[in-house]
Amino acid sequence: MLRFGNNRLTTIAFMKFVFSLLLFALLATTGCRSPGHKLEPGLISQIKEGTTTRVEVEQTFGERKHVMTGANHKTLTLHKYRIDHHNPGWRGVAEGNAGFIELRGLTVLYDTNATVEKVLFHQSNTTVRRDRDGILIGWSPANADLDKIKTGITSLGEIIQWYGTPSLQTLTIDGDRMLCWSFLREGRFQSQKREQEFQVVVDSDDFVTNFRIIGNTDAAAD
Repeated sequence: MLRFGNNRLTTIAFMKFVFSLLLFALLATTGCRSPGHKLEPGLISQIKEGTTTRVEVEQTFGERKHVMTGANHKTLTLHKYRIDHHNPGWRGVAEGNAGFIELRGLTVLYDTNATVEKVLFHQSNTTVRRDRDGILIGWSPANADLDKIKTGITSLGEIIQWYGTPSLQTLTIDGDRMLCWSFLREGRFQSQKREQEFQVVVDSDDFVTNFRIIGNTDAAAD
């Protein structure tokens, strides 16, 4: 079990939120939002660690419902925005590349005075494809070789080299970094649905401290 801080219940709740966040519905809409709510990269530089307040962040990027408070009395918030990019050549039910999902995530850790202590912005593209059995989003970690990961030894660079760019990177309540690779298979029947996520935590020196797979790990999704 991964532990981010001492508040185990809020940690598990936040992990479950991150997991559900990354399991997208292909045809969901994002709606009209302001540049701040869309997490435009050019606005992220306005956030200054040690100076910017939570009020100022929420004036630009909106108030977040996804909030976690740890035993250390610090607060972690996650802002997110998703853009669906459909392949114009895809014919709906045909096998092949259906497009990709662009995900922007902004995680902000506030100190006990509601001032930004640490901020992390991450943007990624997740492939959406279709085969004869349904829609597949992302990369399945079910058959990944995890034995080569050594806590305290394996680096962030090695993790990305082995498994590719994560779907999302967030902060933990302790200020460490968590990388998440998510996968969703939507089959014709509910029994065919597969949801998986590979989560890795690295410390301030970018070495792995913990990792896990959650979801339908009893069966490969590909």
